[in-house]
Amino acid sequence: MWIAGERRRAFLLRAAGFCFGVLAGAVAFGAAIGFAAGRLGGASRATAGIVLLVAAASVLHEALGRSFRLPDLRWQVPRDWMRSFWTGALAFGVIMGAGVFTRTLSMTFYLYLLLCAFSGSAAWAAAIASAYGATYVAGFVYGSVAWRRLEAGGHADAMDRVAQRLRPVAVVGALAAAVTAGITLG
Repeated sequence: MWIAGERRRAFLLRAAGFCFGVLAGAVAFGAAIGFAAGRLGGASRATAGIVLLVAAASVLHEALGRSFRLPDLRWQVPRDWMRSFWTGALAFGVIMGAGVFTRTLSMTFYLYLLLCAFSGSAAWAAAIASAYGATYVAGFVYGSVAWRRLEAGGHADAMDRVAQRLRPVAVVGALAAAVTAGITLG
């Protein structure tokens, strides 16, 4: 019984390290984008136009059932990185938090990156990115608890079902970004 408790505690600490990594990766990447965009001029009519175009594409992509493949990397975290119990979880979290190195299912991810750039500020972009990271962590925690008894591959199927149900939320978010960009262009 004592060993099982130790394993549970180690798993929870490793999961917490992963979640910390997700938040750190998202905030660092978002802040870097906001900082770089601020140095290049920040929010402009051109970036507002790009946000508007990507928001429209995002609405279409979500509303039409993700009918076209999105540009992404199919790169996976190397197994060597995962050999270390603690740093592997942290490194995996940072990579997942940054989000640009893995599979992308929704156009709203690209919209999030553009909004970080559009903010033109490391602080605002970090705030936007922490919201992204927090939703990722919330999904991870929910899935870890709700689907803990599923077999291998079951988590991905369950997450796909959740993503299908969240399409209307993605459409509303994309529309809000489009309105914000439109007001800026206004």
